[in-house]
Amino acid sequence: MQKTCPVCKKRFVDKNHPNRTYCSLKCSSISQKKGIMKICKTCEKKFYVRDCEKSRKFFCSKTCFYKSRKGKIPAYTFPKGNAPLCPFPKGHVPWNKGKTGKESIHFKGIIKDRGYILIYMSAHPFCNKKKYIKRSRLIMERKIGRYLTNLEVVHHINHIRDDDRIENLMLFSNNSEHHKTHFPSEESKKKMSLAHKGHIPWNKGLKIK
Repeated sequence: MQKTCPVCKKRFVDKNHPNRTYCSLKCSSISQKKGIMKICKTCEKKFYVRDCEKSRKFFCSKTCFYKSRKGKIPAYTFPKGNAPLCPFPKGHVPWNKGKTGKESIHFKGIIKDRGYILIYMSAHPFCNKKKYIKRSRLIMERKIGRYLTNLEVVHHINHIRDDDRIENLMLFSNNSEHHKTHFPSEESKKKMSLAHKGHIPWNKGLKIK
């Protein structure tokens, strides 16, 4: 039985697919398009335009668009070197130059770095280059009544770096003592090795080709 394609009006026969409507995939894809056909203003060639572009697209390609602009004065011009002119005169000083710390517009007095809470204290003798110091160290100094040295370390017991409650803080005299809380001792390492003794790895006996 012969059928007529609703797109190109061509007659075709397909015994394998009796429910087929279009003669080809091209006609099938064209039928699904919901745009309109327009005529290019440069080459006068018909081209497809989507509904969202039909009010602002008048050329079939960029080549046709540039041909239409040839000989016309552009809407904007750049000086030699293809760079826009600076609106400020030479030697102009920006309003925010040199404004750091409290003078900065983004200053809030408290920041977060790698999970730790830091507070701006320029008068503290052990603050960093940006005049900030960890809140946990300030709380520990308030408890013991003196400044902490550079060797002393404040440890968070529950390993949450922004939990600076005094009951969650522990003071160590140096970094080596602090590391012992994070890494197990030699005896605990031996116990862990004995617990895993006799374990068969998943790749034992497998040969790599």
